[in-house]
Amino acid sequence: MSNEILGDYTVLNHAEPFCKGNDLTLFEDDDGKVYAFNNHSKTIFVSEVDMQNAKPIGDPKQCITSGNLEHGDWDGVSIEGAYCIKRDGKYYLFYSSWTRGYEIGYATADHPFGPWTKFDHNPVYGAQNEVSCKKYKMVFSGDTDNPWAAVGHNEVFKGPDGRFWISCHGILKNEGVPSLVIDPIDFEDGVMKIKGPTHTLQTIKL
Repeated sequence: MSNEILGDYTVLNHAEPFCKGNDLTLFEDDDGKVYAFNNHSKTIFVSEVDMQNAKPIGDPKQCITSGNLEHGDWDGVSIEGAYCIKRDGKYYLFYSSWTRGYEIGYATADHPFGPWTKFDHNPVYGAQNEVSCKKYKMVFSGDTDNPWAAVGHNEVFKGPDGRFWISCHGILKNEGVPSLVIDPIDFEDGVMKIKGPTHTLQTIKL
């Protein structure tokens, strides 16, 4: 921890790791409580956090698990990259899967501990590629004109127009170097609407 963003930082948990797994992100609720989301064993978990001592409070609770690859689920291989936001009293948990390329879905809940429900029309963002689909015996249904081969593992920020914006890394076809991809998130009756991933010049009104 540090009192300044540029440090110096002090490690608080030399004796043991904070938690098991990868891709940990923190979410601070309106009441000041902080929750850690991370993934392992094809599952997204959440724990409340004691920020002063860098320790989880209690056992981690399961949020969502990956789908079933044999059933052709878009998130059947595994899931990762959890990121939580809150809007109008509802919690939105983003997650990614590399089953068909790299794509993003989300689940909703009324509390960080859930129960979490996956959106019926996932994924809502990302890019498929034919190589991944062939590898996992999935049907390719992506846009062949879109230059992205993979777009996923996102975080969310408030943009200059006051809206939530999604930010993730994208990999162009025939290129292995990730690029930053951002697009605005709109909501319609609590349902997330994200156009893209875009690859041309975009403008917004401020």
